[in-house]
Amino acid sequence: MDQAPGSGGKKIEDGGANSSILLTEEARGILTQKLEQYKERMAGNIVPKAVQLDSAYKIILVQELLKEGKIDTTVIEKKIRDHYGDDLFDEVKFKNACGVIKSYISDGGKKLHGGQDIDGQQRMTSSDILGRPR
Repeated sequence: MDQAPGSGGKKIEDGGANSSILLTEEARGILTQKLEQYKERMAGNIVPKAVQLDSAYKIILVQELLKEGKIDTTVIEKKIRDHYGDDLFDEVKFKNACGVIKSYISDGGKKLHGGQDIDGQQRMTSSDILGRPR
């Protein structure tokens, strides 16, 4: 699972939810590729539910961003909560997903920890760097 910058390999508490995200032309290709990776991850159904939820939020955010060019994450969050209910909404995972998408737009995802890079290769996590088991 991609983790937003500054998360230290952990889920980030404020990944940029409750704000707007503006798509740049430079990021359009990257996000199009990432969208396919997220969909493949979900289609494989071999990932834990926590990763599925994280990927689902990223799919929703990226699809809307590619369609509209700009999204208000507060509006997206409300739509998800209205559709699935507050009990099924995971705020931490949603904020992390927002932070990850913002990172792809700002620097191509270079500061992300864990998950896959744009080429589908696993990124190192802080646990990998410190030699701790995942």
